[in-house]
Amino acid sequence: MKDGNSIEQTTPTDKKSHFEDLKSSLDHVCSRIAKRFNFCLPSGEPRAAAIIDILASSARIKRIVEKFQQEQRPNIDAVFLENHRLAIGILVERLQSFLVERGYKVLVLTEAKLGHGTTDVLIAPTCYGVNLQHNGKQIIIEVKTGKSLSYSQLFRYLLDVSNATLILWRIKSRQVAVLRGKTLQPMLQAFVEMCILRGERVLATKTVKCQNSATPRTFKLSSTELENTVNNFAEGLTETLPVVLETVLREIKPDDENGRALDTTLAKMG
Repeated sequence: MKDGNSIEQTTPTDKKSHFEDLKSSLDHVCSRIAKRFNFCLPSGEPRAAAIIDILASSARIKRIVEKFQQEQRPNIDAVFLENHRLAIGILVERLQSFLVERGYKVLVLTEAKLGHGTTDVLIAPTCYGVNLQHNGKQIIIEVKTGKSLSYSQLFRYLLDVSNATLILWRIKSRQVAVLRGKTLQPMLQAFVEMCILRGERVLATKTVKCQNSATPRTFKLSSTELENTVNNFAEGLTETLPVVLETVLREIKPDDENGRALDTTLAKMG
């Protein structure tokens, strides 16, 4: 029974329900924006990921509207795309081999599923990196080959699995960081609320055809920049890949002898 001095407390169930309501509101805003600007996939579904990225990119509503109206994206030098593709490919194969050597039964989801037996670890290559599942726990490995860091991209992962663990592999910066979805939850909620409010402002704005050129920007490396980019990528990948593997091992089984050996391994590498 409540009295005059009692304070209502928010339960975990209430928080989860509120967050689900926010996600539903964000989906609705994305659908309305997609319909208004014809910002859809070939299947007709809203380009929700791109819509969220654009909403998060600027507080200037006019600039956001212009981005929704642009038909073409900037042309990025293919070396960046190739570096990213190669890093993911190497990570998948090394991770699979690394875990099998330590006694895990591993299945890469791009392969044909076996009709018998059980799997300890599921590895799914994605456009951004790797998804890994083990004992109900989800680990998302985000591969970054440049200097950029997008909170929008990280938060989009957590919209689907809010308690996931994010391993951020920044090859060029020689960094491997572990981010906990549970810890980021308050900031994630604030991010979703921001996108909803900003999306409503966009929808309330009269659409004006942007006057700027529709010609996409082109990012092309010079010969020297190309050499530096490739060399830096090769060195960074070689140096930090072992750290990523050991970090994954620590996350999926922190209490066994492999997990306890992590500090020693990292100390040797340092």
